Amino acid sequence: MSEVALYVPRPGALVQIHRGSAVAGTPGVDGICVDFEGRGDTFEDRLIHAAGRHVARYPTIARARLPETALLQVGTATHRPELHAWIVTEITDPGALRTWLTPEDLPEIGGSFALRQRAAGINAARLPATVVADLQARHPSVELIDRINAHALHAGGSA
Repeated sequence: MSEVALYVPRPGALVQIHRGSAVAGTPGVDGICVDFEGRGDTFEDRLIHAAGRHVARYPTIARARLPETALLQVGTATHRPELHAWIVTEITDPGALRTWLTPEDLPEIGGSFALRQRAAGINAARLPATVVADLQARHPSVELIDRINAHALHAGGSA
């Protein structure tokens, strides 16, 4: 399985999941099995753990089987091996997701710039901020990492 659904508790549902947690799961005949993670600096960090745990099915207390009436599906996430991460690929209910997360935590479709940097082992702090901002503005795709690496090597640094 390389795709999971993203959920948030339905307003008023008696679900004991901390606000802001990543909730990843799959529907079944007897409800929705979800894994959740509330610890981590960003929603992306929490999603990596919740989705990874869900797919691996390793034992945890951060798993629940809930009735469909308790959850709202707000999107999907896909595993991207080249990023070593789970990324949000679709947001289907942005309003519910905005209510569940803080504005700083709202995920970017395809993964954030910071996630792509970490996956490539890039320390952007070693590049001039104007170079990073310019590259990000002109090339906001995953290929940006190759461009930053090429610039760092051309400038005599290491990526």
